[in-house]
Amino acid sequence: MKPITTFALLAAALASSACVTQPLTQKGGGGIDTSGWGCSARGMVMGRYGGGDDAYIQLVGDKQGGNYVVKLNPQGNMASGITGNGTPFTCTKR
Repeated sequence: MKPITTFALLAAALASSACVTQPLTQKGGGGIDTSGWGCSARGMVMGRYGGGDDAYIQLVGDKQGGNYVVKLNPQGNMASGITGNGTPFTCTKR
């Protein structure tokens, strides 16, 4: 087995940072969000949604993240919204 180089790790991290989907995201207190929803956005560090009126989204460079209003589609399996800096995000039911 070949050892993984630092360059390979960095390239993989940069490639995956463009749009992150997090099916299981950290909650406050270090727990895991198993709500059945996964969120994605360009530059997302963390996101969670539990089926309500808003989703918590944290983007790269944002120290705390925030709760943003979502619009649920008619089928009830996708919620979408826009963060404070104009970044669109979606949360989909798994």
